[in-house]
Amino acid sequence: MRKILYSLFTFFILSCSDDKPKNLPEIQVNFIHFYKDLFQTPIDSIPSFIPNFIKKYSPFFELFCSHVIRIGYPEEKRFVILLQHFVYDYHMQNVYNDIKNHYSSTEDIDKKLQKAFQYFSYYFPQWPIPKIYYYHGGFNQSIIATDSILGIGLDKYLGRNYTYYYKLGLPAYQINKMTKEYIPIDAMRYYLSGLITFPFEQDNVFSRIIYEGQIQYILKKIFPDEHDTLLFGYTKQQFQWCQKSERSMWKYLIDKKKLFNTELLEIRRYTQDAPFTTTFPRESPGRAAVWIGYKIVQRFMENNPQITINELLQIKDYQYIFQKSEYDP
Repeated sequence: MRKILYSLFTFFILSCSDDKPKNLPEIQVNFIHFYKDLFQTPIDSIPSFIPNFIKKYSPFFELFCSHVIRIGYPEEKRFVILLQHFVYDYHMQNVYNDIKNHYSSTEDIDKKLQKAFQYFSYYFPQWPIPKIYYYHGGFNQSIIATDSILGIGLDKYLGRNYTYYYKLGLPAYQINKMTKEYIPIDAMRYYLSGLITFPFEQDNVFSRIIYEGQIQYILKKIFPDEHDTLLFGYTKQQFQWCQKSERSMWKYLIDKKKLFNTELLEIRRYTQDAPFTTTFPRESPGRAAVWIGYKIVQRFMENNPQITINELLQIKDYQYIFQKSEYDP
């Protein structure tokens, strides 16, 4: 009984925030199902509809065509033909039908994103609320963003058993997170990463894990009721491993002189998604060192209550964050 109560208590602590703001601002978030408009257009009508797409969806339409399906810009010579080929490709049509079936409604996703942007607006009132576009991008980018646009590729979130993912040879660790529940988290992480620029002149393992820790800290604030496993993209076992192995990970990074390594491969090893973090045991998740970055930022904010969340994201001196955190796992 004691063990069960402890597990329930632990889950409650990890899943809930005790300092949620009580009065969230009223905001308007526009959700636009762009993929329906595009894929319902008859093939012969696409050339005449392009001006309408530009008028109705610009600048998202140009961003989608140039950076997601990569057919260039409307003024380019082969643009119309390439757009027709994309929309009426046999496989793209199949995927479109699967999206319609899987996402007959996006109401539950809309509600989570609406709430997340209410928290976002509470903490960052000076930043804009983007228009949110749902699109079918032919298995290219999952998310695209500018300060005024947040695009979500529903074709990349059709579930762990979706046949096309296996035909494409995607790795299991990616497929496991190509599900509906990851859409709000992925979308907000990508949006925040665009707003919170990383100073690449400081690029090393140490700076990057603290920067990623800042992103994770904000995600925790704008999704206060989501479990940490979802926020970090870890399984329950991987999350427990990070909790248990925090000190040993930190010691390894110090002893092996990894922290101030500037090699891109080393930086990616500790901060990019993967089946596990190489140099750590196979029980570790990918991006395991991001957990350390998050704990440093969390400790920094606990030790410096006069610093607001808004001010936290202006700090690019990662040595300062570390020193003021008094981090010592």
